[in-house]
Amino acid sequence: MFKLMGLVMALATVLHAQELTLKDEQVSFRFDRLGNIVAITVRNRPLPLQPTKLPVSLRVDGKWWHETDLRTEPLKVQRRGNRVDFVARIGDFTVTTRYRLGKGGILRKDVVLEYEGSGSPKLDGMLFLLPAVGLGEDAVVLSPSFDFLQVPISQRPRFSVDMGTGAWCALHSPSQKLGIAAAFYSETEHFSVNAETIDNPKPVSPVPCPLFRSWHWLGVRDRASKGWSAELGTQFFIVAEGDERKLLESLWHAWDLLGLRPLQDTPKDAFDGAFYEPAVQHTYRNITRLLPHLKQLGVKTIWLPPYTPGVYAPLDYFAIRPEVGTADELKVLVAEAHKLGMRVLLDLIPHGPRPESELGKEQRRKFDADLDNWICADEQGRPIHWWGCYAFDYAHPGWIAYMAKVAEHFAREFGIDGWRIDVAGGGPPNWAVVKQPYPRRRPSQSGLWGGLQVLKEARNAVKKVRGEALFYPEASGPPFVVHGDFDYGFPFYFAAMRLMAMLPEEFVPRLRRWLQHQRYTFPKGGSRRIVRWLANHDNPDVQSRLGFSYSKAMFAVCALSEGVPFIYEGQDVGMTDFIARLMKLRSALRELRDGEADYLSVSVSDDAVFAVHRFWGNSHTVALVNLKSNPVTVKVRLPSPMQNWSQVGDAWTGEVHKVRKGTVELTLSAFELALLSDPTRAKKLAPKPERLELVTVQPVTISDEGFFKVGNFVMGQWDEGEFKIAPGERLPFEVAEIKRSENEVIGKLAVKRRMGAVVRTVAEIHWRWAKQGNFWDYEATLQLKLPVKLARHDFAWEFKFVKPKSWHIATVEGKIGEGTVIRYERPQLLYERPQLLWDSSRIPPAFSDAPVSVQLPDGSWWTLMDWRGGVVQVWLYPDETFVVRIPPNEQGSIAFRLAYDQKPAARFTRLSPFISFSSAHISLSAGKFRLTIARSLGGLPIRMELLDGNKRQTVLLGSELYSDYGIFPEHDEGGAWRAEGERRLVRTVGRASACRLPDKVELLPNGVAFEGALSTTWAGHWWNLNPRVNYRLSYEIDGDGFVIRASVEPSKPMRKVRAFLALTLTFVGVEKVAVNTVKGWHEVPEIGERDWQSRQLPLNKTDPQIRLHTKAGIVAIRGIEGELQNCFVLKDGDRCTVFFAWLDGEETEFESRSVKFKVE
Repeated sequence: MFKLMGLVMALATVLHAQELTLKDEQVSFRFDRLGNIVAITVRNRPLPLQPTKLPVSLRVDGKWWHETDLRTEPLKVQRRGNRVDFVARIGDFTVTTRYRLGKGGILRKDVVLEYEGSGSPKLDGMLFLLPAVGLGEDAVVLSPSFDFLQVPISQRPRFSVDMGTGAWCALHSPSQKLGIAAAFYSETEHFSVNAETIDNPKPVSPVPCPLFRSWHWLGVRDRASKGWSAELGTQFFIVAEGDERKLLESLWHAWDLLGLRPLQDTPKDAFDGAFYEPAVQHTYRNITRLLPHLKQLGVKTIWLPPYTPGVYAPLDYFAIRPEVGTADELKVLVAEAHKLGMRVLLDLIPHGPRPESELGKEQRRKFDADLDNWICADEQGRPIHWWGCYAFDYAHPGWIAYMAKVAEHFAREFGIDGWRIDVAGGGPPNWAVVKQPYPRRRPSQSGLWGGLQVLKEARNAVKKVRGEALFYPEASGPPFVVHGDFDYGFPFYFAAMRLMAMLPEEFVPRLRRWLQHQRYTFPKGGSRRIVRWLANHDNPDVQSRLGFSYSKAMFAVCALSEGVPFIYEGQDVGMTDFIARLMKLRSALRELRDGEADYLSVSVSDDAVFAVHRFWGNSHTVALVNLKSNPVTVKVRLPSPMQNWSQVGDAWTGEVHKVRKGTVELTLSAFELALLSDPTRAKKLAPKPERLELVTVQPVTISDEGFFKVGNFVMGQWDEGEFKIAPGERLPFEVAEIKRSENEVIGKLAVKRRMGAVVRTVAEIHWRWAKQGNFWDYEATLQLKLPVKLARHDFAWEFKFVKPKSWHIATVEGKIGEGTVIRYERPQLLYERPQLLWDSSRIPPAFSDAPVSVQLPDGSWWTLMDWRGGVVQVWLYPDETFVVRIPPNEQGSIAFRLAYDQKPAARFTRLSPFISFSSAHISLSAGKFRLTIARSLGGLPIRMELLDGNKRQTVLLGSELYSDYGIFPEHDEGGAWRAEGERRLVRTVGRASACRLPDKVELLPNGVAFEGALSTTWAGHWWNLNPRVNYRLSYEIDGDGFVIRASVEPSKPMRKVRAFLALTLTFVGVEKVAVNTVKGWHEVPEIGERDWQSRQLPLNKTDPQIRLHTKAGIVAIRGIEGELQNCFVLKDGDRCTVFFAWLDGEETEFESRSVKFKVE
């Protein structure tokens, strides 16, 4: 009897275990009765695992389930084939957790919640929990985060990634060829993935095995009552054998299980060209004139600026603001674009209208009367305002229908092909819906879910009229390529801007891996729908941030990667020919246009060279882009389909290269590219040799006024402007009483009173010239007759070229130039401004080329060889008038040298061999040290390396110049600094969005200096502190080290300031830190706090020094002096940050402050 009972119990145990287990041929998952994964076995081998308390956690009235002791009760387990459902009671909720096991070890989890309590709890977020799993010490964490792409688990990574970047993460063991991955998808609320590394509390071996834990957050917000229920997103937990690539490809299989795929009816030719956005202020007439130029650039889709009165704060969704044009002008623009094979998108703005609009007033009346309306309400029942508008509920059926009606109207009346949707991810929670009876939507569904409804209904409305539609939502993530035509491309922009704070050789490998990982964020093929942009109306300054050359090279990366490139107005200036040819090749090589991409299958001997393998059927191209400022010779290991080729052709240059054992060797010029493909195709697409045209150089004469003339064309003269004599008084001036001799002219600078005929001479001008062959040397002096500051006038010598044939500007960032492009007609343009192409105070001229060359209509070339005087500026007007301005210096003198010949003249000067420039960086070399400074990050150092032959060891990894008090102008009262949280003002370390370009870059005999203003950023816009706080940073080579000087100065003295303002340097690989104080050497402990600070223990007066013992050697900071409130050191692990604090919380008067020290 006892034996029989034992057999029955054993059988029941086996059946129970089977009921709680899902398995396939390789992997087995076992669960407890609440639905937690408690064991994972791969081919009968258990994985180290720490289960969770609950399968999900809901935040109820501010408390998470998994952090509180709630009553839990398993209710039911139901097994059906490869699916098992767990029903459990957690607190007052019934939770149904459904698991399904698909092929390849892909476990799917869906959750349904039901509330059965009697109260009205507030719900604020939900977590989909997963067990912590270990794969050994050699395991590597993978993610789509640029900072955590491939991190050894031994480094204990912890991170969070939003759905736009990719809500997945993975862990892979190379030795075991085994990996796990977690992913998530929802169309109701926004979501993210979170991950961390923990220690295994019960190691199965003497060697500790860290565990990797991940979970997904879903932004559920609601207030529940009896009858409330919700079916929420889908989570995947994957266990896969094989290499890293196979593990990540299993994410595609997971999306397939949900039936996700990119939208199938997107117009195919939309991929065969670029997107283009003109600036907000331009008119339909001007854009119509620009269409032939856009056709040349390879543009297929034009996104027009907002048509609505009020721009992005609409007053009338059916009216056209007069600033951009009329209805007829819009019809003409659309018709002409269609003739040239281009589509036109308008800007749909669903976040709501301005309160004073008729629609806003109508909905507010309904809101106040407690009638059904479209305005979002906060939890207190008040209307929500954002972007200067009422926040409308994206999920309200009435508002969705209204947006569809707007979209249909413009498609029907104007032929619009589609829309870019502003703030497409939805709006704030609408708490008014909690008053509605069930079934109802959740307040948080006015976000993602509502945004998707607007997208789908508006798109259907346009398609109904036009037969097809093209929609470009301003949002990123898988849902927007499933229901829209293109992903907005936010993550790529933020990744590309990392180049400001990184060296190319570290940026490019990370970018290539990031692009590879980005492919798995979307259903397969979805990454082709990413619009890759470097600038738009919210972020317009790509060339000033990255420099000409990086901008050019990174546009090539955009065009050669999967996705569609994007051109913002002005981004093409100086690069028209380059962009046009690249887009033509992209169209001709189908693999670049429609093919897949592999960013890791090509091996390049230089890490600064971007590489990608593009393929379509049997067509293959390897695209290379050199991001270095010098030519490089590289060996390229081709991908496996091309390794047996005997040779490859470069479609960019026409050159043919031999393939030896699957490897090609070639030389890439600075910031140039190569397109290695089939030699026959490459030869057909190669550039044709340029035909040399005979140029007849016209005679050069000097006019009676002393102006430079070619034939009858006057190219140089004094620019008559205004003098600022007193505050608020600007008076016009002119050059008069000119007297000419053989090689010189004397004139007078006269100021006129506006309301009378009084003329007053304020200066005498004396200019002279000399000719040597084709070269002309000019020299001028300005002698003041009145005590007028030269800095207060805009008097300058000006060269003006009307519609030149072409032009070139050569700076340390690279060379730009193009032929004549009439971008806009000058009349009718209310906001017409010239574009500043070059300012010599911000970007020094090239050291091996003339700074400015202009080709005249007859084919001859005018060249500015050199100059002495004020800041040279080059301006380009919309009608293609090209202007070069040279003002006098502070001593009132100008000198410049010109050349006029059949071809541009070259100028060769010698710069210190210890200083080198790239597009956005400047490097100084002193002994074995190399210091790299980011011009685009305010002039702060981003790297210091110790060079030993071919070895490089980093000792400094970033710096900051910042304050914890960021002041917007409207917040500043009486010049006092007010706390606004921690607002970093000028920053480098991994934060590309919180810094500003310097106003001036000055070359020193042995170094470089930067001047600018401290600033902070909000909503994509820059704000100077008020009062303005100027800074200057200088770096000079001194023996085997660098002398660094930094100073800050408010534009007006500030009294009773209590704030923090400091320069910091962060060193890495630090083993020990010692400070020479008045009491001798003090060793800083590793506690991450202020163990030592100079205001408590001052530095030694004769030898103030901080010594850092690094793995590369000792780095000393000597001779520290300046007006500092405090100096202190924080050491955390092998990182150490040194703070030079001008302000550190003590109340003081703030005027000019400085610090100086030497790093060696």
